[in-house]
Amino acid sequence: MEIPVPVELMEGGQAVEVKEEGAEEEEKPRTWLARFTKIATHGLNVDIHKVVDEDPVVAQIHELAEKFDPHVEYVFAYLQVCSPL
Repeated sequence: MEIPVPVELMEGGQAVEVKEEGAEEEEKPRTWLARFTKIATHGLNVDIHKVVDEDPVVAQIHELAEKFDPHVEYVFAYLQVCSPL
């Protein structure tokens, strides 16, 4: 997940992006296929579990969520896949 970069105004009145130290600039995809692939695989390239620790709202949602036995979760995973068929 890309974090928004803060913008500061310089003396000339032009906005300039302020980048964090050590932040690498990622090359933007040039073709529609490369853009689609990047969007479709975004969840594979981002640590989605890190948000639970960083965002207090998401952490509270996970804390208050109903928890089931792992065996029940396993069975329901198959039911979720088979139910649209």
